[in-house]
Amino acid sequence: MIARKSFGALAVFVSLCLLVGALAACGGNGGGAESPAGTETAATGTDGGTAAETPRLEEIDLKIAHPHPAGSDADNTYQNIKKFADEYSDGAIQIEVFPAGSLVNSNEMFQSVLDGTVDIGHVVNADAATAIPATSLLDVPGVIRPGIEDMMKLIDPMQPLFERSGFRLLAPTPLGPLDILCDTKFIKTPADMKGLTLRATGKYVGEAVQNWGGSPASIPLTDLPTALERHTVDAVLLDGLAVQMFKMYENQQYVVKTKLQGAVSFVLMNLDKWNSLSPEHREIIQRAVNDATAAADGSTTALVDQLDKEMAENGNDVYELTDEETNVFLEAAKPALDAAIAAGGADGEALYRETLKIRGE
Repeated sequence: MIARKSFGALAVFVSLCLLVGALAACGGNGGGAESPAGTETAATGTDGGTAAETPRLEEIDLKIAHPHPAGSDADNTYQNIKKFADEYSDGAIQIEVFPAGSLVNSNEMFQSVLDGTVDIGHVVNADAATAIPATSLLDVPGVIRPGIEDMMKLIDPMQPLFERSGFRLLAPTPLGPLDILCDTKFIKTPADMKGLTLRATGKYVGEAVQNWGGSPASIPLTDLPTALERHTVDAVLLDGLAVQMFKMYENQQYVVKTKLQGAVSFVLMNLDKWNSLSPEHREIIQRAVNDATAAADGSTTALVDQLDKEMAENGNDVYELTDEETNVFLEAAKPALDAAIAAGGADGEALYRETLKIRGE
């Protein structure tokens, strides 16, 4: 027989056990841990149990704009950014791509990214350098090698410069070798440019053309075919990748292939928009851009080969400069390079030192 005192102690013990069990069933923390910023957690299971709490990103919509034709390899790069961002975020990051200047044209791109009309845009350095003078030197042909490897090494030195001006530098775009196209003759030397008007975008590209004896004309890519038909320009100085995309060789008989880099462009994002995103969103967007850019660089050689094939089929006369002939252009453009470095002040000099380091000079 249990004594009254022992029975009372047992009742208290049982009550405490029931109370602890009830608290455990409720989670014991007043409603559960909060989700990280920019995420939501999975809902409670239908059977009364709690499902695994997998963070879910907040859904966001972004706009990307670029000037290249829809379906071109450059457009495919931006479509891949959209695709990868959607995949890596499980659909939380939705991007709409506006190709071929359908949202804003190339001349408006820089300002449109800056004021937030466009979240992410393809901005040519000639426009970026108006606000970031230190990058002016990148417009001078020969300062950096074609491709993307060298430009990727400049991201860290350039990032503070872009952020001071309201941009997040996500990536450079692959650089094709520079081509010189003319309908009347080969332009193999600076002397061959004398008296000609060439399409060349950017202040210091233009100064290089003047150093070579020509007259520069800044014309958007979308307007260039019309300018050539009307003979507004006599020749074209253009990245070989753009030559292939826009089929510029079709009405220019003579093509000179150089070993100089073409126009530098960047994938830029509005800095306020970037800063408003959670770390998880930023990491996914940057990863998507990196992967899409790497894929684009991998296709650069194939595009150059494709251009050679298309020009052969079109019946173009093609000449490739030797190293010695290339050096003649480089030496003649030195005043333009010196002026571009000086325009960038201390930042320009520091960036130029980085380019020399990358090239092993």
